[in-house]
Amino acid sequence: MFRRIRYQFGWLELRKRKKGPAVWLWRYRGSDSENRREKESVLIGSVNQYPTKRLAWRAAEGLRLTVNRDNPGLDVTFGGLADKYMLKKLPRRYSTASRYRSWIIHHVKPRWGDYPIAKVKPLPVEEWIEQLDLAPKSRGHVRTMMHILFRWAMKWELIEVQINPMSLVHVEGSSKRMRETRYADGGTVP
Repeated sequence: MFRRIRYQFGWLELRKRKKGPAVWLWRYRGSDSENRREKESVLIGSVNQYPTKRLAWRAAEGLRLTVNRDNPGLDVTFGGLADKYMLKKLPRRYSTASRYRSWIIHHVKPRWGDYPIAKVKPLPVEEWIEQLDLAPKSRGHVRTMMHILFRWAMKWELIEVQINPMSLVHVEGSSKRMRETRYADGGTVP
């Protein structure tokens, strides 16, 4: 009558190949159209990309969130949220998706990837953004990217629906240009 919802951690397998480096596979049990249980697998990446099992597990977290959408678990990391966002909700437009992916991979995940979502607070984020060696406009883009990720965390019910913590983060000078606008005739705006 009632079916217990289980959280699927799955398991990792290191599969050797005839040509090229071995690859990590994340395996889990899924159900087919007739509710029969069967093993599913997703390629995580090669051992060149993820040399340790710990790194491969971290890369699989976004996939686990996707499979366990009805039961997300307790301690979802910000990196897992970012991975799920990149898998499922990146914009279709190539240039926008490329830019978002770049902000996440090069700035957000290295700093906040291991933190549980609930532990990412506005003041440390604001201090971190101010220390980034980026133009103010770019720092504003990083802040906006984190705002988008928090919004999706609430939609996916990974955290309680609340005021977005990133709306409390202020980035000084993010709406100002650092250089004057140049036109094709070589002139600038006064």
